[in-house]
Amino acid sequence: MTEKPYTDDDVQLVAATFITEAKKNPVSSSGPPWMGVQTRMLLGPTEHDIARAVLDALAAAGRLAPADDDARHIIQFREDGWTIKHPLSCRLGDLFGCRVNLAAEDLDGPPVPPGRYEVAGVSDIDGRLLIGDRVDQTEG
Repeated sequence: MTEKPYTDDDVQLVAATFITEAKKNPVSSSGPPWMGVQTRMLLGPTEHDIARAVLDALAAAGRLAPADDDARHIIQFREDGWTIKHPLSCRLGDLFGCRVNLAAEDLDGPPVPPGRYEVAGVSDIDGRLLIGDRVDQTEG
């Protein structure tokens, strides 16, 4: 069995956030008779309000991983091979089926000196990996 990705403190934080949001705009079951129950329900906090409040609370508590906003593929060439840092959007699928990964597997050897490079793309003509600029060693 795997560890759950949250703690009991996280559960308490989310529960407290739900209660706080619900108290801000309580859903009133009483109201003018002409107002139907569903209309009265809309006066309370929406799912988006609650979700935003929960995410804000988790972020403030340091419980959310930072978003990886680097949309580039970065390839690191070494004497003994290569590794690729895929953007977050690519990590949601099959990394081994990624066009960049497939093109890198076709390399006979490092096409450039060892180091980290931005992947400029994959050629639509022959499927070759297109290597971009060298990436500074201190960059993430």
